[in-house]
Amino acid sequence: PVEVMSIIVSEIPPEGLSIDCTRDESWFESRAPQETARRFRVDEILFHCRADRSGKRVSIRGSVEIHCSTACTRCLELFSLSLKGAFFYAMTPAQTGYEQDSDIELAEGDLETGIYRDDLIELEPIILEQVLLQFPISAVCSENCKGLCPVCGQNLNKGDCGHSTEETKNSPFTVLKNFKVAKKGS
Repeated sequence: PVEVMSIIVSEIPPEGLSIDCTRDESWFESRAPQETARRFRVDEILFHCRADRSGKRVSIRGSVEIHCSTACTRCLELFSLSLKGAFFYAMTPAQTGYEQDSDIELAEGDLETGIYRDDLIELEPIILEQVLLQFPISAVCSENCKGLCPVCGQNLNKGDCGHSTEETKNSPFTVLKNFKVAKKGS
């Protein structure tokens, strides 16, 4: 079992607190949305952060690095992917009487502020959020990926299948080729 990471706010030393940890595939699969866990096979997650306290406010700065593999959205071949990202959180204690699901109006700066309770900041949700934010919507094995032949489905990166673009003219989508969208105000 993986140790749950948390920061006890009152125990953050004046010089700050550095935290480094790693997470693996089983940690990711048990926490990520099912669709994402099926799409990306995570080999390793490297997480680093530094927490600094000023009174009851805590700033958390850090980075996440993910080594994973996924299928290319053009050719469907599995390929390795390394993703990196930096983050910043400003954390403040929850106010008494504050209900998490209550309707309150947020000021502009509130969107960059997180809330902690009982002198404790849980890092597991922060790690997961940062990992999920790094995944691309459309992952391609290379910018030059040729994808699949629309006629026979062969991976065109492995060779030409002999089908011409003429054969794709029978596609029901060919009518969209010359489709023009009128711009507003024109």
